[in-house]
Amino acid sequence: MRARPPARTPPAATRAARPASLRRSWLFLPGADEAALAAAPASGADVLIQELEDFTPPELRPRARALAPALYDRWRAPPARRESSTRRAS
Repeated sequence: MRARPPARTPPAATRAARPASLRRSWLFLPGADEAALAAAPASGADVLIQELEDFTPPELRPRARALAPALYDRWRAPPARRESSTRRAS
């Protein structure tokens, strides 16, 4: 049996253009886990969700909400810009 080639992650613009019915992988992330949130775009998931209630302890919810605006901007950024902003933050 032949080995399957590795799945290629489509560009962010392609993922965003998919209708909801074709968005097969949804990644729910704890809202205040900055490492997981930063690594999420590399996962290849069709949809990224910063979960602010169930996955986030009540005492961390204000911090998670404060992270949201910059986080969403990074997730929406083209991959080249996202990588350079991640490197600067390190």
